[in-house]
Parts: sequence; structure tokens; C-alpha cells
Amino acid sequence: MYLIGDQPPYAEKLINTLQRIPEQLLAGLEPCAAPISLQAVDDLYSLIGNRNLYLLKSGLLHALIDDKPLFYMQEGDLIGLRQGLNTAPCVYMSEEPLVLVPYDRESLFRHIHASNDRQEQFTQYILGQAALMSDALARSKPVEVRPVTGFQ
Repeated sequence: MYLIGDQPPYAEKLINTLQRIPEQLLAGLEPCAAPISLQAVDDLYSLIGNRNLYLLKSGLLHALIDDKPLFYMQEGDLIGLRQGLNTAPCVYMSEEPLVLVPYDRESLFRHIHASNDRQEQFTQYILGQAALMSDALARSKPVEVRPVTGFQ
């Protein structure tokens, strides 16, 4: 995942670290179906549904919330973690071909919970993405200036 717009100096290092985690999480777990190859898509989930999680093997996905582009998902990212939550719907679109490897959601989480190391890696992955998002939010919000008022 990487963010649209300016990124702080630490972001590239964090993004590179996060990109390696999904492959490590998935080691030893078989995909639930053959890889899915798609051409350009306007709404990924309208084509593939939201039951599974997907490893983005190749391509670039634009993530939009309320039609506003917020971030990109790139090769190595795990797609679908937001699905099923009561959050603003995230639409993934792409202008280029994609290859997605599907994993059964329940099997993936059982696989993660079977190992303390994978639990730690998953926690780092989620916290790292949350840190990137909160940094992006902080950078997108203008600084409020409040005048200092005196006593009467």
C-alpha cells in the first residue's frame, strides 16, 4: 500500500516492510482457487465478491472511499481486510491488468492464529497500515488557527 500525495520520510521504509508481511503470513497456506486474472476494472468487488481475501500478485489497485482516491494497493498487498466491517465502503479500481490469488477468509485467519509469529506479523501489518492512514489523514487536514482572545 502506498498513499496518494506527499509521504513522510519514514513511509517508504515502512511500506517496504509491510510489503513483505503478507507472503510470510500466507506461507504454508494453499489458495482456495486458481489465481484470477482481470483486465481494467471499475469496481473489483462487483466482479469477484467479498467473501475471500486476495494477495495482489501483479497490478495496481486504486482505493476510493466516497469516490475520493485515498491510497493504492500494490503487488504483495493483502486485499479484502476491510470487507465485512461497518466502515465506509472502499471501492477498488484498476486501469491495468491484475492477478489476484484468492484465500478463504476463515482458513487464513485460522492459519494466522495457529502461530504466535504469524499473529505478531499480522498485528504489525495492521498497525503499520493504520499508521500510514493516520499520517495521511493528519497531512490532509489543514492546520486550524485559533486567535488568542483576551479577558474582558
